[in-house]
Amino acid sequence: MAWKIIDLTGTKDGANTDFVIPFDYLAATITIFHQGAGVYIKSSGTPLAGECVVANSLVTMGTAPASTDTLWCRGFET
Repeated sequence: MAWKIIDLTGTKDGANTDFVIPFDYLAATITIFHQGAGVYIKSSGTPLAGECVVANSLVTMGTAPASTDTLWCRGFET
């Protein structure tokens, strides 16, 4: 097990809000970053700007990232 920092998988086009965490992680360790800022992870519901919902490996963003945006995660890989 080790810490991992990696880009989320998915199309950044200003419309898509669904992305995938491309590794198995310990749930309590995951952090999502959009444009270098930490994103609040909601437990359920519809995320607003600056928020996301993480369900297993699926991340639903409240704001669709533009093609030039950075979108990555940090977590403890299992």
